Amino acid sequence: MYFQIEQSMLKASQDDASRRQKLEESITTMTSLIHGWGESGAGSRIYGGELVEENLRREGTTRDFKADCRDHISAIQENECLFIVAGEWWTKL
Repeated sequence: MYFQIEQSMLKASQDDASRRQKLEESITTMTSLIHGWGESGAGSRIYGGELVEENLRREGTTRDFKADCRDHISAIQENECLFIVAGEWWTKL
């Protein structure tokens, strides 16, 4: 019985780590495309990246896109509790 619980907890932990890694990669890729961040700090920016940022600010989704992305990545790396609902998320509820 305890072995089954331990195995279940291990599987859930591995699943959580995998999902957090995928989220971090997705945010990093999106931010890199919109801002043109590369390994050297500069790279190719997608056409319309500024428009995307401006629309996010205008609709009140974000005030500072770069800072929000850094905060979300930090929360993921620190294993904070994350709730993702319909594409929006909250941390530290």
